[in-house]
Amino acid sequence: MSQFKTFVLPSESDAASEGALNAFLRSHRIVSVAKTYDAGVWRFCVEWIDGTQGESGGCQLKYAERIDYMKVLPPEVFAVFARLREKRKELAQQAAVPPFTIATDAQLAEMAKIKEPSLAKLGSIEGIGEARLKSYGEAFLSILVESVS
Repeated sequence: MSQFKTFVLPSESDAASEGALNAFLRSHRIVSVAKTYDAGVWRFCVEWIDGTQGESGGCQLKYAERIDYMKVLPPEVFAVFARLREKRKELAQQAAVPPFTIATDAQLAEMAKIKEPSLAKLGSIEGIGEARLKSYGEAFLSILVESVS
């Protein structure tokens, strides 16, 4: 369940206020941060997920539940997702990088749901920017085009 907390920081450096905000951000699972400046102060509205702070109130975070895409995706979409994961693994091995740096499982799931594949639609997925499109877009697009044929 999401919670909200507001922080007010003066425009002049205030180490105590900044420290409180930074400590809160490090010790909670943050959903979003909205920032505004008005009348000489910065206001931060932080949305965070309840229940993620460690037992001792420190910086220990619980990790989000792992999504079982086989359960949440229809079988035909999961089949495309599985092919995209294999391609991601191959690309990651070629580049000697971890697979999640190529694309996350969530991004691959979004790709697998595309009914009319195009580079523009791949680029509309959150986190898939111009650099990833240029480097990996065609490889993923070929799988998607093949799957709708």
